Amino acid sequence: MKKLLLSGALTALLLPGLTLAAYNDVTLTTDTVVLSVNGITINVTGASAAIESIEVGSTSFTVTLADGSSIDMTAPNLNVFSVNTAAYQVTNVCTGAQSKLGYLATGALTLIVTPQTSLCASAAASSSGGGGGGGGGVTTTTAATTTATTTATTTATTTASTTTQQTSGTATLQGQLSALQTQLAQLQGASTVFTRNLEVGGTGDDVRALQQFLNAQGFMIAASGIGSPGNETTTFGGLTRAALAAFQAANGISPAVGYFGPKTRAFIAGM
Repeated sequence: MKKLLLSGALTALLLPGLTLAAYNDVTLTTDTVVLSVNGITINVTGASAAIESIEVGSTSFTVTLADGSSIDMTAPNLNVFSVNTAAYQVTNVCTGAQSKLGYLATGALTLIVTPQTSLCASAAASSSGGGGGGGGGVTTTTAATTTATTTATTTATTTASTTTQQTSGTATLQGQLSALQTQLAQLQGASTVFTRNLEVGGTGDDVRALQQFLNAQGFMIAASGIGSPGNETTTFGGLTRAALAAFQAANGISPAVGYFGPKTRAFIAGM
């Protein structure tokens, strides 16, 4: 370990032509300490107060600063610096043109500086070239993909939800309408709201309304049991067809075969 002790106000650094032959890793010029650490040249300049000591090791060097001291360290060959702390750091430049660290201590400070064999120019090129290009592409694609996926999912979910709500709402309204139709048929003994043709095998609330109408008109589906007044069903069977045929024959609707078509619906609507 090479150790250089410096007096207050950096006196030793300001002596012109001063050299220490015994410390072949440390050279003093008029205002700069030139260090050779692991074969890497470092220029150290101090001012303002006192650099208490510089200790040079095989791969790093340690600088002890007193309160109020300032120091600048540069690597002429643009080597990357690794340092133990950023406290009191005022300069940190590592580009293809300059490698420099600067500190202004407002308290006691010990710096352990390790010069790297890697160069600032190479590090900057690697960071901006490889990292920037690759990172930009991946980030943009991921963001776009995520946005598109989120938008598509949201749209699909919203559409499905809206469709479900509409379907549910329509079913509710249809149920209410059928119930009102049935009530109207029971009250009036006739229906003016039949909207479709009916025949054997058909089912629905409108079939029940037709049976209620026929029973109310005296063309009984059945005298008792299924199809009788108060026991109407939603199924159009043989009994419904027979009662409807009798109604058609009695009212001159031809053919009177028990098919509930446009003629019969129009007749009932006009009653």
